[in-house]
Amino acid sequence: MRQKKCNFLWGLMLACILTVCMGVQDVQAAKLPGAAEVLEEIGTGWNLGNTLDANGSWIAQSKGDEPEAYETAWQGDVTTETFIRELKGLGFNAIRIPVTWAEHMDSDGRIDKAWMSRVKEVVDYAYKNDMYVILNVHHDTGAGDNSWIKASTSNFKENKKRVKKLWKQIAKRFRSYDEKLMFEGFNEMLDENNNWGGPSADANKAVNKYNQLFVNAVRSTGGNNAERNLIVNTYAAQYSGAAVTGFKMPKDSTAGHLIAEVHSYTPAGFVNKNVTWVRTTDVFDEAGKKEIDAAMENLDTFFLDKGIPVIIGEWGAQWKDNAADQAAFAEYTVSAAEKYGVKCFYWDNNSADDFKLVDRTNGKAYRRDTVDSIMKALKG
Repeated sequence: MRQKKCNFLWGLMLACILTVCMGVQDVQAAKLPGAAEVLEEIGTGWNLGNTLDANGSWIAQSKGDEPEAYETAWQGDVTTETFIRELKGLGFNAIRIPVTWAEHMDSDGRIDKAWMSRVKEVVDYAYKNDMYVILNVHHDTGAGDNSWIKASTSNFKENKKRVKKLWKQIAKRFRSYDEKLMFEGFNEMLDENNNWGGPSADANKAVNKYNQLFVNAVRSTGGNNAERNLIVNTYAAQYSGAAVTGFKMPKDSTAGHLIAEVHSYTPAGFVNKNVTWVRTTDVFDEAGKKEIDAAMENLDTFFLDKGIPVIIGEWGAQWKDNAADQAAFAEYTVSAAEKYGVKCFYWDNNSADDFKLVDRTNGKAYRRDTVDSIMKALKG
């Protein structure tokens, strides 16, 4: 009787051990491909702009606080899996999903369940269609009224615990996803004065601290996050000047899984409608090509030559009734980036007279010449 009892107890203990081990196995890190390997698989990307990144106190006051109210506040279309499938059919095999979290967190920093579920749903649309996905923290930084993460050491001291908690919640929710999902720590972080002219030493120090905090927070959640590819930005996502000379890649517990990101709205006078500080033109000419070449050389000098993979997380041009020149600009930009192995993610805010590239009602090309030129550039 005693022997049977002992055998039963040993069996029970073994069952418990196996259960625990299986539970651990569920969140153990897979051996995920590194940043360079993943970027080789990405052709070109597209941004779901002005959608899950929309924010403003007026939204909840006038439209309600449901996820759809925010998703359609800055543009009118709810994202569907059918649209994402059509987007991939155009040739985009990667998508950047900007998300603003500030208005969906309580005073203790907990993310609203309905909002997190909607973010996950949109991520899954792309993930299940075999697309690479970048998920970020967007207008929580920048010049908007609701931005609370700033490039200053005093702001870092004040908000580091809240930012850490934010990223740990995101990371845990997506812990089991494989290498097709990447996290981006923040978008275009500015200092307390919303200065676009270039960072101070203190601003760069804060950017570097926030990047390190982001990496540490994600890695601490284990599972596939131990080797997930993570993306870190320079000050204001700038690719030149003090923003790159003062930038430091974070230390990481796993080698080869970090990517640097910049944004390139170059040449400024061609890309933007209302600029006064540079030569403005609707024509994409040789001067514009030289500006793009200089930008790519900068990326090579400050990142690629140091063994740091880099992406252009945003690029594009506002509409100026100049289809042929926009197509030429798109082909040249992507071709120039491809020479260096840099991947480009087009900024699309779904505004017809602005950066709209794809029709979100049907997933067809809205600027057909530009889309065709991007895909032509990928083919060399």
